[in-house]
Formats: sequence, C-alpha cells, structure tokens
Amino acid sequence: MIQTNISSDKEIEHFDNLAEDYKATHDRALAIAGGDSDFFYRAKIKLIQENIRQKPNRILDYGGGTGRLSRLLLNAFPNSMIHLFDPSENSVEVAKMELGGTGRFTCSSNPEIDQGLFDLVTCAGVFHHIPRALWQKNMKRITKSMAKNGVIYVFEHNPICPHAQILLYMASLDRDANFLRSGTVTKLFRQSNLHPIKSQFISFFPSNWKIFHPLERYLGWNPLGAQHMSIARKA
Repeated sequence: MIQTNISSDKEIEHFDNLAEDYKATHDRALAIAGGDSDFFYRAKIKLIQENIRQKPNRILDYGGGTGRLSRLLLNAFPNSMIHLFDPSENSVEVAKMELGGTGRFTCSSNPEIDQGLFDLVTCAGVFHHIPRALWQKNMKRITKSMAKNGVIYVFEHNPICPHAQILLYMASLDRDANFLRSGTVTKLFRQSNLHPIKSQFISFFPSNWKIFHPLERYLGWNPLGAQHMSIARKA
C-alpha cells in the first residue's frame, strides 16, 4: 500500500482489496437501478464531449482507479496523452492492463502532475472517498496540475436525491463516504482559484429507460438527479 497525504490509509487499503473485482462489485451495486457502471461512465464521456471547447492534448484522470473512465477518454480523444493517478497501487496495476499500457500511471507523488501540463482533468466519484479535511488539499493539487485555461470536470453522487441515497446505502463501496453537494464543489473551486463554469444535476434515468434519455439535457436544474457535474477553468 502506498502511503499518501491526499487520502486515508483505510480508503487506499479498501480499494487495493477491491481492485481486481471492482467492476463486478460496482455493477452489483447498480443493478437495482436498471443498469451497469459502463452506462454511467459513457454518460460522463458524452457530457464532457458536449461541454468541452477544444480537444485536450493532455488529460489527467485524478483518482482514476482501475482505468475504466480513462479507457473511454482515450476512445473519445485518441490523440491525447492520458495520465492516470490513483493512490491505490493495486488499482493502478489493473488500470495498466485495462488501457493496454497506453498512457502514464502514478500511485504516489510524481513531479509531472504538479507542472501545470493538463488541459483536461477528470475527477469522477473521487472526492467522497477522501476525508473532508483533505478535500481542499486535493483540489489545490489539481489546480497546480492544470495548464492555463485547462478545465476540470468533477462528478459526484447527489446527497439530496432520495433514491440515490438508498442505492448508496446498499452499495458497500460507499457506506463510509463523505458526500458533497454541488455547492460544496463550487466552493472548493473558488478556494483553489478556479473559475466555476457550470454545475448541473445528471443521471435521472437508468440505462433501460432509453426513451427518456434525451430529456436529461433539460433537467440539469432538478435536484432529483442521482449525481451532479461541476466544471471549472483555470485562468
């Protein structure tokens, strides 16, 4: 286990133990919602593509775990260089296999992350696994990693959505999590000298309710979405 001051040793050990079976564990937790985790990852990629102004040269998947979002990011932006960071050593090893060794992978401190090189940073379902006392430290590190005019997309579970709360309680992955409201993410942006661009609620319908999926783009104001997305830019 890698020692780090940006997450708790308990959480790192938890994800080290889950690494090889993470997808199956995640899918079981989401089965009651009528879909699997791939559906929600693909939805995040679609949102990024719809909102991003220009294709990124360098992408940092911060807290990228076993690389499932990174793989989709590479498919969406095939000419980009991707760097996955996660403090779970076992998860990073699985990610290397998931991506076929394409990209760079880090599970401890790496000077490259702190050089302001990344045009796009993704942080999907990460902060609720970080102790509250370390939220700001992580956001400031992310800010340091970003290039001028770089953007960050933060995706988190919505703690004020009733059905999301039920699902999260049933999911062993998230029972000890520290959930963030969208306003909290915006506050973290501002405290880290990032400029908030957009905040909206997402994930209203399960994967098998396809007829309703086009409505999602009109419901970003509605707090009944199971997750929320927040975007900010570095000046």
